[in-house]
Amino acid sequence: KAGEMIEKGQRLIQAQDIVLQLADALDAEGAGPGGLEIVGNLERLYLYIYRRLIKGNNALDIGAIEEARKLMSNLYEAWELALETDPETLPPARARL
Repeated sequence: KAGEMIEKGQRLIQAQDIVLQLADALDAEGAGPGGLEIVGNLERLYLYIYRRLIKGNNALDIGAIEEARKLMSNLYEAWELALETDPETLPPARARL
């Protein structure tokens, strides 16, 4: 919005790289039977966010950038909550995730 086109492009490319690294870090083999669906959903979500960042960068689509930012913010909050959750309080199937 401030017109810093070069910095915008650099930051969005950095964000794209981070999202791809998150997608690549998913471990379907180590997820276990109950985690495969979660891994698949996360992978699809990361790739959707990646495509929104590309559209935001290439087409100067602020809505796409804001959507990607909001989705990543929601994921971040969910991961923080998951880290705070005591595995002993979860049902056994979820404790393995």
